[in-house]
This record gives sequence, structure tokens and C-alpha cells, in this order.
Amino acid sequence: MTGNTEFGYMPSIPQHGVEEGPIFLLNGRHFPDGRGFGLQHIWIKHKDEIRRKGYETLEDIPRYILDIINQGAKIYDEGGILKHPKYTILKSRLGICIVRFEGDHTRKIDPFYTVVTAYPKENPHGSLIGEMGV
Repeated sequence: MTGNTEFGYMPSIPQHGVEEGPIFLLNGRHFPDGRGFGLQHIWIKHKDEIRRKGYETLEDIPRYILDIINQGAKIYDEGGILKHPKYTILKSRLGICIVRFEGDHTRKIDPFYTVVTAYPKENPHGSLIGEMGV
């Protein structure tokens, strides 16, 4: 269900320092204070909201993310620490998916992104910088 499956491909947006790379959904972790990342965090923290969108089970979460991360979805720079900036991908009727850069600017590993969270919301964080490609 998660780990090695690509959920999309972040396009290169050089004028904003965004490197291209695959987007992965990890199983993740949810912490008692509400923070977390990945599949477990999304389900534990946002399942009631996501169910109202028609995604009823934990197994539906990858499909929910795929439905957000598709051609034409808008990309916003959310900021974050320089080493691991975050980007919000918005599909307005469904919600947002926040991804985090996990690459290495020294190029010891190829750049990639992981899904931090996804939930229904129509107003993204940050500045519009691009859109998901074909």
C-alpha cells in the first residue's frame, strides 16, 4: 500500500528552487500531540473529514491522495526549514496534500518527496509557485 509506490512526480520549478522527484506515501506515524506524517497520521487525525469526501477506509487513503495529486493541481510553497521545505498541492474540491522534500542538495541521493498529510481544505498555505504536470 505504501513505501515504494510513487504517488506522483513533483515537477522542477527552478525559479523557486523546487527540484523534480517522485512523491511517496510512507506508512508514517501519528503522535499524541497531533503531529505526524504519512498514512497513519492522515487516517488517525483526518479520517472523519476524509470520510465525508467518500473515502471510507484506511485503504482508500492512497486513492484520496492520488485524486489530489494529479495534472493541473496547484502547488504552493509552504516554507519550512531550508533542508526540508514543504509544499502544498491543492485540488480544491477534495483538499490539500502537503509534501516534504527529502532529497539531499549535495546529490548523494536523488531528490524525492514524502506525503506529510492530506485533508479536506480549500485554502492552501503559502504562495502559488506552479502546478502538477502531465
